[in-house]
Amino acid sequence: MFATTASLKGHRAYYSEFVTCGLRVTCPSHAPIVVTVVAGQTVSGVDPHDWYK
Repeated sequence: MFATTASLKGHRAYYSEFVTCGLRVTCPSHAPIVVTVVAGQTVSGVDPHDWYK
């Protein structure tokens, strides 16, 4: 999962292991996390904040 912004064309913020590690410099991985969304359901707690991928 990723987010985009109109002001930074081509840039994406991913929901990754870096996000779940706390966005700290010591976090070892920027691997994206696969999020499964079932039709008719919602998913919470997914925040794509990793702009460093």
